[in-house]
Amino acid sequence: MNTDGVDAYLRFWTTELSPEDLPRRVAAVTTHDVAFKDPFNAVTGRDAFGRIVEEMFARCRDPRFTIADRAMGEADLFTRWRFAFETQAGRPVTFDGVSALRFAEDGRCARHEDFWDSQHVYGLVPGLSGLIRLVRRRLAV
Repeated sequence: MNTDGVDAYLRFWTTELSPEDLPRRVAAVTTHDVAFKDPFNAVTGRDAFGRIVEEMFARCRDPRFTIADRAMGEADLFTRWRFAFETQAGRPVTFDGVSALRFAEDGRCARHEDFWDSQHVYGLVPGLSGLIRLVRRRLAV
């Protein structure tokens, strides 16, 4: 696995996360047909991936990712991370997740799949957080 490409991709998300010059920066770290999936999205292609990142900047103030741990295989990288941001109303939000990443021969990311608990987002919707708590209490053992 091209560790320079891995390091560049992780820097994109951690120390270099910015909306400035996003299309060029996304092109530098992803393949043209990159596949991205998370609890709310499943897209293929650099443009679609870039729109998801742009939307993150539109909805989140000061988004920050920190990598807590990583494990590397032959072609895949697994990371455990923390995402922190403020809502547009100024409410701080932090949650943890895991990513499964696959890299192409040239070191750019070809597949990025995120796993995280979507209740963090549902809880931001007024009125929905109480309903989610009620359902969780009813389903708990």
